[in-house]
Amino acid sequence: MKIKINNNILIKLLIFILVIIINLPFIYLFNSNSLSSTYEEQFQIALNRIENNDFPEAIYLLEKLWQQNGKTISVAKNLIFLYSSTGQQTKLYSFIRKSSIDFGYNKKYNEFLKKFLPDDKKWLTKISIIDYINNQLIFIFFTISNICFLFLFSLSFFDKKINVKTMLILIIILNSFVFVLYFVKFSYLLHKNEALIFENTDIYEFPLIDSKIYFTTKVFYKATILENLDNYLLISLPNGKKGWVKSELVLKIF
Repeated sequence: MKIKINNNILIKLLIFILVIIINLPFIYLFNSNSLSSTYEEQFQIALNRIENNDFPEAIYLLEKLWQQNGKTISVAKNLIFLYSSTGQQTKLYSFIRKSSIDFGYNKKYNEFLKKFLPDDKKWLTKISIIDYINNQLIFIFFTISNICFLFLFSLSFFDKKINVKTMLILIIILNSFVFVLYFVKFSYLLHKNEALIFENTDIYEFPLIDSKIYFTTKVFYKATILENLDNYLLISLPNGKKGWVKSELVLKIF
């Protein structure tokens, strides 16, 4: 006795398997971004070090926790406090800039930074519209995409007007949109050439040891790196000026 397989059902099954395969990277991403089981324990140890005024050890523990996907507002606030208390201005401003981009839009954190930073440093928290698309928003779109697909997939067995072509188009549009959000956010295309230049930094006309000083920065700037040559970087400042600076005097954001 031959068993007849409905081609329409077979195609639907293949589409369903395709959806599961597409979801695997997001499931992995979700698990890798979740807090570890030892987060609370490690964070408490760091707080104890702060209470005992062991700031270097507390900084080490919190930085390690941050790198291990412990990117929470509590960790960020304590790191900012420690960098400020120990006079590590370079780390302080670099971390504020990085964390602002990593968090995207976070009302509590933004309000904390506005109170903490002086007016001439508040630009460190300014981010683009793309930076607002953080992990949570990606997973919201991801969840909506899957709910829509499952609903349409289930309905297709009862409503003959909904064919496999409609389902396929839907999944391609929704999941492609989510993939675009993911790669735009984490490629940091908008910030890969971003750097910080501190006050009283000499900017040269040419990338040479005996080159004349073109000008000296008077304020703390955000710069854009245009070119890299030996130990020098060609940078552009917000006021339009360009020049060469020694690479060790430039603080790259990423």
